[in-house]
Amino acid sequence: MSEVIEKKGSIRRRTKGEKTRKQILDAAITVLAQQGIKGTTHRAVAAVANIQLSLTTYYFKDINELVHEAFLLSAKETQARVNSAWDQAFEVVEAIEKAQLRKKAVREQLCNTLADMSAQYIYHKLEEEQEALAVEQLMFTQAKLIPELREIALQHKQALITPFMKLCGYFNKKYADIDADIMLTIYTQLEYRNLGIPVELLDIEEIRTTTYRILALLMGVRT
Repeated sequence: MSEVIEKKGSIRRRTKGEKTRKQILDAAITVLAQQGIKGTTHRAVAAVANIQLSLTTYYFKDINELVHEAFLLSAKETQARVNSAWDQAFEVVEAIEKAQLRKKAVREQLCNTLADMSAQYIYHKLEEEQEALAVEQLMFTQAKLIPELREIALQHKQALITPFMKLCGYFNKKYADIDADIMLTIYTQLEYRNLGIPVELLDIEEIRTTTYRILALLMGVRT
């Protein structure tokens, strides 16, 4: 009986510890988005997390480990959301028979559908995921200066580009990797350059026009 009680107590402590650790990492992501790496200190993170300063040093040996783990968590969470969005896009594409994809009218309709989905998703990210976008952009820019970030940035870029390669492979397998790189570059720039614009001022029609143009080019649809 005592062993059972001890085990339950251990599980509760571990669960509470994991919750606190996640709370600290979420706060670190917020601080990174708002103040950058230099502004991310134990004190700043503790203030945002609304916890004792000592807890940040208890769960993370130094600020470098905390920052590293925050970037890693942000990347993983972003990838999960992105993959969910891509699943919806692939459902649309794969519902069309391969023979049908060769038809001009079918491709035009699909291009319009994917352009709409892309624009709506980018708008959603700019509206609901500004923090994650800011941290992602920071990670890519700082990866050149901070060796510890390079591996995370490389893995994150690979995770982002993989579904683009799958999509481009439906229309031109020979250049799927190049086309995917072009799409990823344009889509991320649409996100980053609009990041500082208030949501109510975002021009979703311009975003949609851009996504349509790049999709039409890569799908062989005349505009």
